[in-house]
Amino acid sequence: MEETIKELATTYTTSTSSRGSALSTSYQLQGVLFLKQIKDAAKKRLYFQQACYVTTAPKGTKDVVIPKRTAYLGNSGTTFTTSEADSDIGLLTIDNLTGVTITPAIKLCRVAITNYAMRISTVELLRAAQEELVYAIGDAVDSDIASKFGDATAATTSARGTQKILGGDATTCATLAVGDIITTDIIAKARRYLISTKCRYWDSGTEYTSSQGKNPWTEGHMLFIAPEQEECLLKDSQFVNAAEFGGREAILNGKIARYLGIDIIVAPNVEGAVGDAVAPDGETMSTGVDMHRCILTSKGNGVALVWGLEPQLHVVPRQERAQTQIVLESAYACGVIHDDAIVWIDVTDK
Repeated sequence: MEETIKELATTYTTSTSSRGSALSTSYQLQGVLFLKQIKDAAKKRLYFQQACYVTTAPKGTKDVVIPKRTAYLGNSGTTFTTSEADSDIGLLTIDNLTGVTITPAIKLCRVAITNYAMRISTVELLRAAQEELVYAIGDAVDSDIASKFGDATAATTSARGTQKILGGDATTCATLAVGDIITTDIIAKARRYLISTKCRYWDSGTEYTSSQGKNPWTEGHMLFIAPEQEECLLKDSQFVNAAEFGGREAILNGKIARYLGIDIIVAPNVEGAVGDAVAPDGETMSTGVDMHRCILTSKGNGVALVWGLEPQLHVVPRQERAQTQIVLESAYACGVIHDDAIVWIDVTDK
């Protein structure tokens, strides 16, 4: 492994790069106290994994195939024999089974710290480096899952898929305007879209009903919003009066409230765009208008996360370089299971 990771980085942590900023003027006989505990920067809280179907590829496995039923055939897809007859009962063809193939890809990173830097530093550089790598891989996984939810396949005139709701009277992200924020009515509408067997799609700025029905996802509803949408909801008296707010355990999972049976989770990695930038639907936002693509999904049915190797840290002394390396090794991939288990809610931040 040591040889395969050698190409991953060309820079290393020295006494110069880890010494911090220059001190203000001080004198030999005036004391300076150096605290050893690092005051951390703020961390994004990472929550998208809890909405995924999570599995592991065992050693010796390259691809993982997740079997799925596209949709139950139901009454409309089944022909019943309804009378007595001296003949065989009609046959039902099971043609609604398929699979999703996910191939975990390696994700590696490392930090190299010189022994001299560690010896003269007042802080524990090895521990700081390990914390950086652990947080980095967590943020990467969370961001990749969020992107997979946001980039699922949209419904069409003849195919079930992800449905989209826009704030206000917008028909695309390009037509979103200030004030097209998330509301309780939008949440209720998104819930209906997820539960209904009718599948809605957009074409040239107009919303229609697809000729292909969808699955009625009735359980495990989770809504991921950005902090800007949280502010909008907390200013909405109708939401505050009707929502159920949890305790400490809910907060640790990112859940701020439960509304209409939906767990509402604040996730900083929700996809979005600022004014004049390209939004998740490929349209360019208007000047001064910022937005986010909030995600309503059915837990474990929208996106899968497959670990080829869960994150591992290796501390590797390199005596020939008088340094110590910390290597992060992992492998994973995300994939959409059911596109119609996802509803996009494209709304402005204010």
